[in-house]
Amino acid sequence: MDSSTIIDAENQRSLTKTFQEKQPSTLFLICFVSIWERFSFYAAQGTLVLYMTKELLFSNQHAYGIFSAFSALVYLTPLFGGHMADQWLGKRYAVLLGGFILINGYILLSLPGIKCLYFGLSTIIVGNGFFSPNIAATVGELYHDPRRESLFGIFNIYIKKKFYLY
Repeated sequence: MDSSTIIDAENQRSLTKTFQEKQPSTLFLICFVSIWERFSFYAAQGTLVLYMTKELLFSNQHAYGIFSAFSALVYLTPLFGGHMADQWLGKRYAVLLGGFILINGYILLSLPGIKCLYFGLSTIIVGNGFFSPNIAATVGELYHDPRRESLFGIFNIYIKKKFYLY
């Protein structure tokens, strides 16, 4: 190793350390939780039709119909979850509630049977409705100054970078 490589590595470590010291520690926890929430969602979504057609012996049309309804509702329910958090629950409580509901939904999906499938998918839909919109809003509450805009950029980059590594 030549001296320029060592200097570059030291500069990179100092920049990373400086970056982490300037950001709230909560940001990294929120990013970590978001990464694993997305990882579990895409893993379940990727195997859902295969499970329904090969294990539960659904027709392709029926399996894709359930998959489409699940996907649509997962992206629709954050409208209601965000509204409920703003009006009654609060963002932090909604994130905790949504995370708890999501965990139960994925546990239900891991159990055999059609009833567990439907109840698990329904539970994931509700949990995602509380979790997704409010985790991003929680990031927005970390700063109340001009750095706030860059914080969302950091949040998105961190999630995308780490998600692709897993």
